[in-house]
Amino acid sequence: VEWPEDSEQINIISRDPDNCYIPFRDENGMYGYMLSNGKIVIDPQFDSADNFHNVIAVVSAPQYGRYNYGCIDSTGAYVIKPQYKGIGAFDGNLLRVITASDQCQYVNLEGAVLGEFNGGLDFTEGYAVVRTTGYANVAPDITQKWAYIDTNMDIVSKEYDEADDFLDGYAVVKDATDRRILDRSLNTITDLKDNYDEVTNIGQGRFIVSADEKFGVIDQYGEVIVPIIYDCLYAPGEGMIVAEKEGKVGYIDYNGEIIIPFQYDEAYGFSDGVSTVTTSGQCSVIDRNNNYVLPPTSAEFYNESNLGIISVNEADDGHDLDRYMNIYGEEIDLR
Repeated sequence: VEWPEDSEQINIISRDPDNCYIPFRDENGMYGYMLSNGKIVIDPQFDSADNFHNVIAVVSAPQYGRYNYGCIDSTGAYVIKPQYKGIGAFDGNLLRVITASDQCQYVNLEGAVLGEFNGGLDFTEGYAVVRTTGYANVAPDITQKWAYIDTNMDIVSKEYDEADDFLDGYAVVKDATDRRILDRSLNTITDLKDNYDEVTNIGQGRFIVSADEKFGVIDQYGEVIVPIIYDCLYAPGEGMIVAEKEGKVGYIDYNGEIIIPFQYDEAYGFSDGVSTVTTSGQCSVIDRNNNYVLPPTSAEFYNESNLGIISVNEADDGHDLDRYMNIYGEEIDLR
């Protein structure tokens, strides 16, 4: 943020300096990184490329063979040499990687292995979920158990049949058919028993729940905030929930207030203040006031905004015609 002296105007330079580099794909299907003005800062050379997060980005490099996921810094140099089947998010200290033998390891940027498990999730808010019993892709009758570890790689909770990441201080776990909500101290604050078929933490002390094929929202204490009346709810972020009712899709907020009416056939998550929607076979991009940023078209498909950049594909083939526009509808020329 730049705030010139004696000025009431704030100029937003970047939401996050680590995220100035935006992945893009060239005409050969290879990924590199550009700035929001289209300037190429890392040449296309990767099979896949994620956003930068905590100073590194996960990429896959074809020249390294079958197991080719690694991490680069902002110069394009490898911080973690490509050698893994997959890599999770770097929390600033630890990185989750999947080895060729399907083991989950937690490593630092020096490559030292700090812990190894039969399966696990990324570290969030100081904890990671790891598989303590069973293996991936096992027969349905083989028991799997999950528990939380801390950054010392110590198991710090009991085992659960299911356990989810922490988000905004809460996590959802399941024993048999009963679900409960844990706080950051790993204590149960709400026992939901078997009242719901699914419970998903969406942050801000809100949880999407389903019962009898209908969806609603509860708070961390189990109080119903949004009535369980929707055919589907999905909360990708920015305080907006994609909601489906009677075959049409719109948006509600975390308290259930309708923000955008139920008028679309499909709708995606808001990102950078805009979202992609489709209706009657036409795709468009809208802002939070339901105004068009990019007008309806049947010839192209607008992908979700990534750091203020929208990639555009031919409607009948999502792998052709990659061009880029910003959230103001301006074309981005790569250079």
